[in-house]
Amino acid sequence: MAEEYIGDLVRQTKDICRRKRGCLAENGAAWGKFCLVSRRQSKHSHYLRICRLMKIFALPLFALSVLLTSMLPAQDVDFTKRSVTDPMLVISSGSTLLPQMDDKVIGGVRDESHVPPVYKRLWNESDVIMLEPFSREKPAQIDFSAITSNNKGVLRLKVRNDPRGDFQLEILKGGQTFKKETIGSGRWERYQIPFDHESVVVLDHANNWSFEFGFFDYSFSKQP
Repeated sequence: MAEEYIGDLVRQTKDICRRKRGCLAENGAAWGKFCLVSRRQSKHSHYLRICRLMKIFALPLFALSVLLTSMLPAQDVDFTKRSVTDPMLVISSGSTLLPQMDDKVIGGVRDESHVPPVYKRLWNESDVIMLEPFSREKPAQIDFSAITSNNKGVLRLKVRNDPRGDFQLEILKGGQTFKKETIGSGRWERYQIPFDHESVVVLDHANNWSFEFGFFDYSFSKQP
């Protein structure tokens, strides 16, 4: 009897221990799941708070950055150097290729890799730009406004025609005609165009539609 009683007591104790371990395990799993969900919810709510703050402060911060940027001093561009200003020119021409078939008449050393294409040496001038009108109605042009609209100085322009023809030169300053005349002397004509934060555009108009190539050399000087 004593042995049976002790055996029953041992079995009951084991059952109680198993039930308690199962309960603890279940409770532990539940608590772990609760903690994980809580952490996720806490992290999600943290992100939501950050997003709300970003929405509130984004526009004022953007406005502040624009204001600070506008207060910064403009970068001083040395527009007296052709290496700086040549890539800033906006050129519209009926031909972007230099007339190779006319080497005997025009001569010169071409540089097609330059931006824009130039004659490295032509009629005793360096880095000469060539223009050709698109048609009788549509002129070619060099727009210097990227330089002249942001600075004060003088544009010194040299202009020459093809020996076999002539063309109408027009210089626009601030959208108004500053100079307009025929270029046909076969020599370099010189012009000085003062500018003070205004656009400057040089036009090559067709004239009788015969060899109306225009050749241009230029330089800039600063004015205080």
